[in-house]
Amino acid sequence: MTDWEQYLSKLWRPGIEDKRDPEGFICLNHNEAPFGEYKKYPDPYMLYVKAAELFHVGTENLLPSYGSEQGIRYCYDTFVPVGGKVIQTNPAFEMLEVFAYYRNAAVIKIDYNDFLQLDSKAIIKKIDERINLVVLANPDNPTGQVKTIPEIEEIAGNCKLHNVRFLLDEAYYDYYPLDTIPLLKKYPNLIIARSMSKNWGLAGARLGFLLSNEKNIHLLRKQKPMDELGTPQVEIFLRAIENPGIVRNNVAQVKKWQAVFEHTPLDKIEYIPTYGNFILLKSHSFTKHKNLFLENKILPRMDFKHPCLKNCIRFSIDNDEVMDKIVRLLKG
Repeated sequence: MTDWEQYLSKLWRPGIEDKRDPEGFICLNHNEAPFGEYKKYPDPYMLYVKAAELFHVGTENLLPSYGSEQGIRYCYDTFVPVGGKVIQTNPAFEMLEVFAYYRNAAVIKIDYNDFLQLDSKAIIKKIDERINLVVLANPDNPTGQVKTIPEIEEIAGNCKLHNVRFLLDEAYYDYYPLDTIPLLKKYPNLIIARSMSKNWGLAGARLGFLLSNEKNIHLLRKQKPMDELGTPQVEIFLRAIENPGIVRNNVAQVKKWQAVFEHTPLDKIEYIPTYGNFILLKSHSFTKHKNLFLENKILPRMDFKHPCLKNCIRFSIDNDEVMDKIVRLLKG
């Protein structure tokens, strides 16, 4: 445990049970308003219970957050002391740079090559006792590339050897469903971030979770605000998990259109296999394709800076009408 973690551990924060009002009491101890639809502060207890069932962990092994993005920041603020060191892939989720900046941390970037390949051993070579956090998204964002269980274990094992926390961001989990939860017992340094945005279609609800051992979650809870989620978010989550068909439908739609683009000849454009909920294309006539999208009032992501994504176009998979239109445009 670093000096910063020892310092954080002394901060008292309420546990899950501490948030519950005693049954049968008229509770007037929270300074809540007399009237209003959401006048009462949220009680997230049932969310913890149902999320634990969903992820097959104990309630002490998870922490809800305002989207997995907030959970990722918790990891930086908990395990990276000011002036610390972080390892991440490059390119990566842009907010990682922001969270590292808040900690004034040095960032060691492991680059994808021009063929969108990244060797796990390149990450492992940089891991030593001076590193505070290793961050890997699987599937990765924005490249959509993936690592296997043996590759993840190799990184986790080396992090464990050097007492380094390993954050595995699984925002796109259901599109590449590796069973990584059992690794939490084997690697006490491992933290998994999950999102309800990409698979459950709840991006607007801002719901995410951190999963880890009780010791890590206890430390991570030092970062949470007074109320980790609002009552509407709790209600949305409890309703959503009663309808797992939405995940199946989203995954099926994504897989269907990935197959369509993979097997459809396009005009001067190359399909790149990915494992997120999007299509990634490499254009050999970038200005033409960029204008084609914009003229038809379709806005993909086209501003990638890293050389491995030069002239690439990425767009979310949507309904059949939208996807049919894009295919027709790109067939020329």
